[in-house]
Amino acid sequence: MRTVSVRELQSSIKQCVQYSQKDRIVITQHGEPSAVIIGVKGMDWESVVMETSAPFWKMVRKRRGQPTLSLAEARSRIAAGRRKNGKTDIDRRQSNRWNETSHCRKALGRVRPARR
Repeated sequence: MRTVSVRELQSSIKQCVQYSQKDRIVITQHGEPSAVIIGVKGMDWESVVMETSAPFWKMVRKRRGQPTLSLAEARSRIAAGRRKNGKTDIDRRQSNRWNETSHCRKALGRVRPARR
């Protein structure tokens, strides 16, 4: 990891962007960390937006805190639910996850590919 002051960054932005593709650069202001430059060359636009999205990572943290099921237990619940009424708790949960993801994407706005 490289450290660069704001003053250095102003005079060598091109070199810093190139270096950031290999390793992170910490930008300092008055000797204190102020920002980080992370290279994203080769990543698709949607991945960049989602990886830096606070609402998306909040949703991920919330989901990670919820209890999980083994694969065998999930399959048995799906089979039992389909036999009863055609819709299971797991189907409803997946529907809710889709709605939350859609909501997160709407909150981020339309994601457009970068110009070439």
